[in-house]
Amino acid sequence: MARKKNQPIRILTEKELKSTIEAVPEERRALASNVVSELIWMSGMLDTLKNKADEIGPLDFFVQGEQSMLRENPALKSYNTTIKNYATLLSKLTDLLPKATAPPPTTDAGDQFDSFVAGRDAD
Repeated sequence: MARKKNQPIRILTEKELKSTIEAVPEERRALASNVVSELIWMSGMLDTLKNKADEIGPLDFFVQGEQSMLRENPALKSYNTTIKNYATLLSKLTDLLPKATAPPPTTDAGDQFDSFVAGRDAD
């Protein structure tokens, strides 16, 4: 679930989010469930905001009385704020998961390294 820096945020499906709860240790599942509920709500809101932003475009012509101006589409502005909050909350959910342990190095790799060093030192 972790993402690399500058990698686009993928909106997870409700099924993917709910299945994550099972991977969280028992003592943290209630918190994970609350986080997942918020993420599910946010994903629906992101869809709505994205559709509205696509419909109107990045700029909106705003008229109020005699004043008129071109401004950033409010739906796009809300989408950008919500996607940042979604990413932060997704990170919090990831933090609730058990830490992955790195597999121990295989003895074969160690043997190859030792052979390389022995061959290099023989020259």
